[in-house]
Amino acid sequence: LMSKPSSSHRRVSSWMQWWELDVHLTPGDLVEFSSVSHIHWAVFEQTFNGEAYVIHYWNEDDEEETQSSRNPRIFGSICEIIGDVQVRRDTLAAVAKGCLCRINNKLDMQHTSFTPEEIVSRARGQIGNATRYHLMYNNCEHFANWCRYGEEKSQQV
Repeated sequence: LMSKPSSSHRRVSSWMQWWELDVHLTPGDLVEFSSVSHIHWAVFEQTFNGEAYVIHYWNEDDEEETQSSRNPRIFGSICEIIGDVQVRRDTLAAVAKGCLCRINNKLDMQHTSFTPEEIVSRARGQIGNATRYHLMYNNCEHFANWCRYGEEKSQQV
């Protein structure tokens, strides 16, 4: 179930707002979000009823801030060195929170990815699972890369 990337598919897009990016996304793409203080990663699942959905690590402490704030901000306590996180499905807009984002499948040049269907299936299979977040050993980029390549890798650390 592994596939080589298409030469016509961009491995890494330019940074843009979520509403500009969502038309370029293909299921299984890795989405990188950039804020002032750190980077966040997610797996693009699908567009449904006009909304783009991603699957990613989420810190429960961010829930209230997401519900109450419409202003761009950093991802809050998700960037803690160690903490509890849950794998969730959210809209691309809710995760971006005004930050720039891009497609980042750059490891396709070094690793063979699963098929888009398998990447999404691997991510969906983790929804609802709680895990211990660790910046060095188990962060959102580790999760995204595991879904796409079967390897927990992070170039952030």
